[in-house]
Amino acid sequence: QEEVERMKTHEVDSAAEREKLRAALDEKSRLIESLENNARMKESNLNSLRKAVDEQSSIVHKLRSSEASQKATIQSLEEKIEKNSRCHEEALSKMQKEVERMKS
Repeated sequence: QEEVERMKTHEVDSAAEREKLRAALDEKSRLIESLENNARMKESNLNSLRKAVDEQSSIVHKLRSSEASQKATIQSLEEKIEKNSRCHEEALSKMQKEVERMKS
C-alpha cells in the first residue's frame, strides 16, 4: 500500500514537473517569437533607413551637379561682363580721342 502511495505521489510529481516544463517551453517559445518579430521590425527599419540614405545621397549628388553647373554659368557670365567692360572702355577711349581730335 505504501509503495502504491509513493508511486501515485511520484506520478503526480512527474505530471506537475512535466506541466512546469511545458509552461517554461511555451514561455520560451513566446520569447523567441517576440525576438523574431523584433528582428523583423529592426530589419524593416534598417531597410527604410537605407532607402532614405540612398534618396538623400541622390539629392546631394543632384545638388552638387547643379552647384557645379551654376558655378560654371557664373564664371562664364563674369568673363562676358569683363569682356564687355573692356569693349566699352575701348569704345569710350576711342570716342574721347575722337572728341579730342575734333577739338584740336
